[in-house]
Amino acid sequence: MLFNTSGIKIKEISSCEWGINKSPEGLNKVHIVFFLTFNSREDKAIYLPHTDHKVFRTLLPPIQRMFWY
Repeated sequence: MLFNTSGIKIKEISSCEWGINKSPEGLNKVHIVFFLTFNSREDKAIYLPHTDHKVFRTLLPPIQRMFWY
């Protein structure tokens, strides 16, 4: 797995949180939310093209990928 709460495979990820989207507005287009923290823009720049990140993205349903930043 790319990351989880007990250990992070990509060292540039400082922390990771995830959970179920419970939109009070009823805008539940995305069902699972991933919130990643990086220590710097450089760390994020390393993460984005990372092979493990690309593999993880392919595991998400297409609607999830629409909102990937």
